[in-house]
Amino acid sequence: MGLTGATTGWLWVNCRPEDAAEVGMELKQLLAETEHVEITEYERQLELAASAVKITKIGCYLFLVILGLIGFMNLANTMIMNIITKKQEYGILQAVGMTNRQLNASLQLQGMLFSAGTVLVAILTGLPIGYAVFCYGKENAVFGLNVYHIPVWEIAGMVIAIGLLQALLSFLLSRNLKKESLVERIRYQE
Repeated sequence: MGLTGATTGWLWVNCRPEDAAEVGMELKQLLAETEHVEITEYERQLELAASAVKITKIGCYLFLVILGLIGFMNLANTMIMNIITKKQEYGILQAVGMTNRQLNASLQLQGMLFSAGTVLVAILTGLPIGYAVFCYGKENAVFGLNVYHIPVWEIAGMVIAIGLLQALLSFLLSRNLKKESLVERIRYQE
């Protein structure tokens, strides 16, 4: 080939799939005594790329789970602070006839509104950012990204997880609020 100097490059040999084993053997024999040449098959490189994508995907999901937990803690903090600041109001409403069931429904609705806002913001900002990252990866040939798809299962998982955590949080906060007597809640001063 007449290569001189310090060169690094790739040479692809394309053949029919049924001839791949024979061509591979002949290339290995031809380059048996040549130093600094590595021969690898397409299938092996495809396996390595799939492993790299899987590891990257797992790392990204773990990072997103941590961000999700931090976001949920922020949501929980907002709901707790809201209940603490409105404790006296809830006590007065119950004194004039609001039932525990209505109080639970009120807290559940409030939590659903917070959660719906969280999900809406996450989707409206996450999808464009995700698409922009995909376009960058496609343009720079990162992991062979060629096809974009909306992560429907991941979004559904996020919505379900936030909904379940919010329902649990609302239930626990409502139960905690009902432990105090009505008189204590009415007398509560911030």
